[in-house]
Amino acid sequence: MDGSVDPLTALAYTGELLVTTSRGDIIFKDVGVLDQTFGVFSEVDKAIEGTGIFTDATGTLFIYGNVIGGGTGFSGAISGEICLAR
Repeated sequence: MDGSVDPLTALAYTGELLVTTSRGDIIFKDVGVLDQTFGVFSEVDKAIEGTGIFTDATGTLFIYGNVIGGGTGFSGAISGEICLAR
């Protein structure tokens, strides 16, 4: 692999990610890239809204991983932080 990305198989996307917990929900706005040839993705998610302990929370998550299940799901890692309002 030479590290190049074929623009015909790399898709940029935006969306929302909802995380639900027993102490509240938090919604993130995301932007990412999916490489269909290699079955990998990476995205950045910014907290935009929350309920419960996540009301007025801020933060950014970085998510990356692989496409699994013949394209029906994703498996990956998440890093970053969520700062709760006082």
